[in-house]
Amino acid sequence: MGRFFAPLGVALALTLLFMGGGWSGNYFSSFDLESTPLEQPGSSQQCNSTRDFKWEEIEPKSELAWVDCFELFTCARLEVPLNYSDPEGAKAIIALIRLASPLEPSSPDYAGPILYNPGGPGGSGVDFLRGFGPQMRVIVGPTFDLVSFDPRGVAATQPRANFFTTEVERQLWMTGTKNAIPESQIPGSWAHYQLLSPLIEEQNRAGNDYLKHINTENTARDMLYITEKYGYEKLKYMGYSYGTILGSTFASLFPDKIERMIIDGVMDADTYYDATWNKNLLDIEATMQSFFDGCYAAEPTGCPFWMPSPTLIKEELDRLYSSVREAPIPVRLSSGSYGVVDYELLRVVVFRALYKPWGTFPKLAQALQDLKNGDGTTIFAMSDYAQTQVTCSCDANQYTFTSVLDASNAIACNDAFNVAPNLDAFLTFSKKFRELYPWADTWDRHFMQCAAYPGYEKTHFQRPVGATNTSFPILFISNTADPVTPLLSAKKIQKRFGSSALLTQNSPGHCSLSAPSICTAKIVREYMTEGKLPEEGTVCQVDSPIFPSFFDSMRLEELQQRAYREEMDKGLLDALLKISQQPKSVIGYLGI
Repeated sequence: MGRFFAPLGVALALTLLFMGGGWSGNYFSSFDLESTPLEQPGSSQQCNSTRDFKWEEIEPKSELAWVDCFELFTCARLEVPLNYSDPEGAKAIIALIRLASPLEPSSPDYAGPILYNPGGPGGSGVDFLRGFGPQMRVIVGPTFDLVSFDPRGVAATQPRANFFTTEVERQLWMTGTKNAIPESQIPGSWAHYQLLSPLIEEQNRAGNDYLKHINTENTARDMLYITEKYGYEKLKYMGYSYGTILGSTFASLFPDKIERMIIDGVMDADTYYDATWNKNLLDIEATMQSFFDGCYAAEPTGCPFWMPSPTLIKEELDRLYSSVREAPIPVRLSSGSYGVVDYELLRVVVFRALYKPWGTFPKLAQALQDLKNGDGTTIFAMSDYAQTQVTCSCDANQYTFTSVLDASNAIACNDAFNVAPNLDAFLTFSKKFRELYPWADTWDRHFMQCAAYPGYEKTHFQRPVGATNTSFPILFISNTADPVTPLLSAKKIQKRFGSSALLTQNSPGHCSLSAPSICTAKIVREYMTEGKLPEEGTVCQVDSPIFPSFFDSMRLEELQQRAYREEMDKGLLDALLKISQQPKSVIGYLGI
């Protein structure tokens, strides 16, 4: 692929909602250019930015200095050592966001900050707290400052991981990637990922060799640095998905620096640091089965894709896969976006829906029924490709502080202890993996994508995680049917931390926030505020069905009235429903 460069002063970006490894070459959009005229020399025309907040207007400081941002929040940019072995050398600048406690810091009830990480790797903590800070406040109560941050290499934190000269070049490269890779296309995908190697080296040299410092150990050290700048010696933390890798790594490095720690949606740290990620899909079939069972239980009035049994619903979905494989459906949306619904697109839309059953299953059922009737618009609208836009801007920093997939690759590949040395090794790995897991075509590229990453010397922490004792017991949380972080992983990692506890939530979906459970929320609050751990073997149930029906709505109304009668639970169920019914994942999509 040739290199493409935008004219000086013009940022041309295809803004994708990155929940996946990129575009297939089969998909396109009609690009609606927002033709803001460029200011010409000597012209009186003014070019205004559309950004509601400008990170570059906050001066980076060596101490936490909060300024108002995003209406409800305050933000800061904190200088930290880029390399903790050289604390007086170059700096990274961490972007932080805070939803401050209504209590004054002098209040005896004020409990300081909780730091959040939403996962990824590469997920933006700023975006997470902006989206759901008020709901997280309801869960944990008023005594804490809720604080999140973009981890090093991510979005508004600088330097941001960047493999490309322009945003256009990034998106053009993405057109050659595959979210679901058919076995016959593995060699081509392998070759495409190899293109990253020289691109990464070029950008790394231009950035004074910064990429090797973007790793989980350094982010763990950043969390301790932030905590100490806040005036506290020990961390309070809630991490989801990849955030459990960050949390367990922190606990392994600093077992005496934990005040509270919840890690939810627990990834197997061994396979993460091995870069195989080959234990993630153990429970995915149970997640998929929850769609079939829930749709059947909802009856035709509650699930448009209903059939007389869960087995028949599964068979109908399989027929749709075969149908669009043989005869893809062209789609053009009223927004102007267009593309083709083929096997890959359908497969990935269904896969991502498994992350958020309460937010996506009802819509997925309608989309599948529409597709069965020959209409692909609804299923296409659920994909990334429907969100594609091109915007022109004369704001030089319009895209400097936005999330890009480069960060996910940089973090995961810098952390990787082992990668496939060549295509033959990957084919051997992939063959075994695909024999075990029907969904492997959406997943095994994780082992592929790091093979092209430069082989920087790796002296940072890479495993094993674990600590005989921590200064406060860790609370692990796992769903019974999490599509990408199975319960078995939580049990495995929890055993490595003495005196810790495991809470199980009986639900499908990725991380406990994917389902509304008052039981889980109360345990989280009690742990954070009082230090109380759940009893061994505790299993929390959910408080709302995935597919609504008349009788389920009556039950939900009854639950809400009951919750409102209890002052402690006022608004709790509403907050949980708002989070879980959000179609887009609250948690950074693990590795996709």
